[in-house]
Amino acid sequence: MSVASKYAYSPPARPGTTQFVDDTSRIFTGPLTIVSLIAASTASLGEILPIKLPPTNTSHNIDFFAPTVQCSDANASTIELTNQFLRQEMKEGDDVVIETNCTYYSFVPSYNETGSLVAMSKPRLQTPSNATNELWMTFLRTFINESGTKTTERKYQVCNLYNATYNLHIERDHGLQNITRSYEVHNQVFYPQDTASSVSNMAQHAYTAIMWGLADQLAGKFSWYVNTAFNNSAPSSTPSRAAQFGVLQSPIQRTSLLGSSDLDAYFDLDEERSLYKKPEGNGSLSDQRPMDKALARNRTLDVLIEELSFNISVGLMWNSLLT
Repeated sequence: MSVASKYAYSPPARPGTTQFVDDTSRIFTGPLTIVSLIAASTASLGEILPIKLPPTNTSHNIDFFAPTVQCSDANASTIELTNQFLRQEMKEGDDVVIETNCTYYSFVPSYNETGSLVAMSKPRLQTPSNATNELWMTFLRTFINESGTKTTERKYQVCNLYNATYNLHIERDHGLQNITRSYEVHNQVFYPQDTASSVSNMAQHAYTAIMWGLADQLAGKFSWYVNTAFNNSAPSSTPSRAAQFGVLQSPIQRTSLLGSSDLDAYFDLDEERSLYKKPEGNGSLSDQRPMDKALARNRTLDVLIEELSFNISVGLMWNSLLT
């Protein structure tokens, strides 16, 4: 229990208890700051954080249990709910600046006080909640069709939290770190539903804290807006806001996952919506976009999210505060 308590902030459900003695019932309220910090650092770096090993050449194998996140295609009912939540969010606003396109939308499905399913599409504050260890997302995947034309297809995926056995071979050669890996996925890990009379599974709390930290890097959306009040014929009376623009409303913009091929559709909108008139023959990619794609190696989100969960888990296992 004491080790798991280093990952999750889970205060006792009953008053007057003593830590690690009779506080067997805990209420999960979120990850400790060290988990959020490592999750954010790992997502930004795009690789496993440096492992503290002796500076000389070393090589060893290690096996341990740790969480992993796996993403798969959503079923019909999940797709319907995702579309419903997305339509609701796209309608929010002042009816002047209209959200016309959403190329990426991701949220943690949770339950409110009445038991209704709601979408938590922003990073969450540390508080008791009735959430899930899932991440639902929809995005436009770009591909080349049979006629050679670039087009998009909307995809829907669900990412779930699992327990796994990690098998690592770690080498340090003249200061350079190399890790080869494999793991075996076991049971799905669900969000804690503890009560004052239950005995909390603190390993479940720790796993959930890691899932929370990962989901906070991915929740949100990439959208395109049009200002319907803009009037080119009367420039002096036009609103101060732009006529059309894109908005990145997710922390994923600060992570290595930004370069995923599944996010290309958003960066193509500038050209598709004729935001800027570009010189003849100029490509649609900005100078920065190829750099983003190189960091993510142009891979899909499901692959990158699974890799991120692995990298976070390994980074946590070697952090001096947690081991």
